[in-house]
Amino acid sequence: MELGDHWGRPHRHENLKQKAADFFFVRSNRRSIALQCLFCAGLYSEAIAIVRCGFEEWLTYAWAVAGWDEGRWDAVNDTVGQTDARVYEGFVGLWGQAEADSHFTGMPEHVRRWLGVKGGLPDLASRARSVGLDGVYRVAYPYLSAYSHPTMRPFVDLFDEGAQVVRARVPRRDADEEAVPALWALWFETRVLTLANGAYGIDVEDASDALLTLLEDGPDFRTAVLVREQL
Repeated sequence: MELGDHWGRPHRHENLKQKAADFFFVRSNRRSIALQCLFCAGLYSEAIAIVRCGFEEWLTYAWAVAGWDEGRWDAVNDTVGQTDARVYEGFVGLWGQAEADSHFTGMPEHVRRWLGVKGGLPDLASRARSVGLDGVYRVAYPYLSAYSHPTMRPFVDLFDEGAQVVRARVPRRDADEEAVPALWALWFETRVLTLANGAYGIDVEDASDALLTLLEDGPDFRTAVLVREQL
């Protein structure tokens, strides 16, 4: 994908959309490096949590862009204060107010205003639905979550279970095992980078067009997520 020269040199943000673009661009770039390391080591089960992160950021970024004028980017920014407020309240519940007062001093207003207040982004399903990705969510989220949470779904990826013995599998790179997480990750990150480039007036939709040719013979599980967001 041609990303544009500006990503490789210092530049100023002309507006908040470009600040958001830089944030998601760098996050995507770092995820791609992490996935390369895990794929090379054959650690596919472990990689899926990172693929899931890319999926959730795609939905959140698309949701924010689609409702930019409705203050959705402000809502994304508010998650910093909301998270810190929840951490503080958890610490108070665990160790008491006196200990909290001795460790948490000078609490900034963007955190204080969320103490005791329920708030946050709409759930991921709602974000997906608002940008036309409800079907993708219903396929991708349970699959990715099963590997990211403590379920038994990854058992077959970690062990070979014979009639008399169960052996732990030695991780190694395997094109068949890599097919689903690699293509899903590529699609999620391509969409993130497409949105990020759009903030600078750069059109890289042709990268998605190339991937969508995989659907010419009809979708399968590997290609099921290849759907563009609707803005």
